[in-house]
Amino acid sequence: MIEWLIPPIAIGAVALMPTSRMNERKIIESCFHRLELLVKEDDKVYVPTFKEKKKGDGYTCYVYKLPRGLHSEEIINDAIIIEEALKKPVEIEYNYFLHIYVYDKDLPKMFPYKDVPDVKGWRIPVGKTHRDIIYHDYDKTPHMTIAGTTRFGKTVMLKNIMTYLIEHHPEEVSFYIIDLKGGLEFERYRKLQQVNDIATNQEEAAIMLNTIHDNIKEREAIFRKNLWSNIIDTPIKNRTFIIVDEAAQLTPDSSMSKEEKELLEGCQRVLSEVARVAGALGYRLIYCTQYPTADCMPRQVKMNADGKISFRLPAGYASKVAIDETGAEKLPSNIPGRGLYKTHELKKFQSPYISDKEMMERLGGFMRVAPNREKKTETRSYTIDLG
Repeated sequence: MIEWLIPPIAIGAVALMPTSRMNERKIIESCFHRLELLVKEDDKVYVPTFKEKKKGDGYTCYVYKLPRGLHSEEIINDAIIIEEALKKPVEIEYNYFLHIYVYDKDLPKMFPYKDVPDVKGWRIPVGKTHRDIIYHDYDKTPHMTIAGTTRFGKTVMLKNIMTYLIEHHPEEVSFYIIDLKGGLEFERYRKLQQVNDIATNQEEAAIMLNTIHDNIKEREAIFRKNLWSNIIDTPIKNRTFIIVDEAAQLTPDSSMSKEEKELLEGCQRVLSEVARVAGALGYRLIYCTQYPTADCMPRQVKMNADGKISFRLPAGYASKVAIDETGAEKLPSNIPGRGLYKTHELKKFQSPYISDKEMMERLGGFMRVAPNREKKTETRSYTIDLG
């Protein structure tokens, strides 16, 4: 009989161990022991086995082999306990062996946008980790959710994404922006050639999403005619990004009139359709909310957004909705831009910072003479000969 046990433990008892009297490996293995990270089989007890110690630039990596029956996810989730015991930043990864990275320094508190390298394709910089820069590839993972309370980096991340995409794909990218903060964040960018339209309230959002729905149906017809199934295998180079900033404003509630509920339910249906089927057609959804709940994040959006970003959140419940596990509630309250990026693994990062002034300086050459508020069709997406 195999039994693996990880009972509750007082973190403080581990965290208070004097690091000066113990080397890092001993502290890590003491954490294993105190957390009872072990497997009992009959009368024997099996624990993680040390394999090697590797030094890198600014870090030390301790490699362990796990006994059969001990799940790596449980140890990864206990990284904070090992971190508090060592009094150093720690990351834990599993790739056949357990890798515990212990860093000499914390992440930088500031990562200027100007320091982000240029990369090809539809990749955007998510942020800087201890060892590298995370990029999100929208052609591999079309949709993304972003959560985070006010002033912790969510809107700056959106502006970072817009700037990077426009600078690297000025003729191929276009945006529909639903700014439900009354247009306060994005109205100044309405004149950009790449911005199809900006909605600043629920009624405008419904009109915009109806337009997007019609465009999706038109593009589906073109794909059927040409026997295409995914835009990456077609001559079409354009990508259409739909940004929803403060999606909770599109959530129906019991206090609303029937007409209001129907309006918002219609908005959520279109967004769910975008997440479910439009990725293959070249649409990329970025769905953002300050406090994620099951009500404000439609199931189809969450299920089909394999890229999840969260900045600081007030509670573990919100973190579980945002990234499927706790952790965002433990991000520092004094470092804007510190976040977690979840795909098949979870990584902590410091996001690039760009001010409105720098964004305008970089994108000023793409401004129209006057804003275009007419209904948009994505003619730029169909400039190829479709036969």
